[in-house]
Amino acid sequence: MATASEISAVLPEAAEAVARIEALDWQEIGKNLDEQGNAALASVLTPQECKALASLYPNEDGFRSRVVMERHGFGRGEYKYFSYPLPDIIEGMRTELYTRLAPLANKMERVDEDRRALSRKACTIHQTLSR
Repeated sequence: MATASEISAVLPEAAEAVARIEALDWQEIGKNLDEQGNAALASVLTPQECKALASLYPNEDGFRSRVVMERHGFGRGEYKYFSYPLPDIIEGMRTELYTRLAPLANKMERVDEDRRALSRKACTIHQTLSR
């Protein structure tokens, strides 16, 4: 079974991917999430990094589980979870992305809570006026 350090040895430094994440326009990403509900994070990985990560997929080593989406009613395809400890590049990206995305997700949750509260108020007013 390949260890995280063996996997990390074939991949570029995590610091390079983390630096690309840091350099993204996070204000624009937040704006897109607010307006569209999604945002593309372009060029986080280089084509070489993508190829190196994709080349790991056929092996069972380095992965802790495999999910077949059809079995769970999620459509077609499958994905795998890396084993712990994660390869350096995955751990670095995960930490940096979480740091950047968690505040945006929390903001979106607060907006959703406000919308639900307004909807409840509107229903109460409607019910009151309907009597």
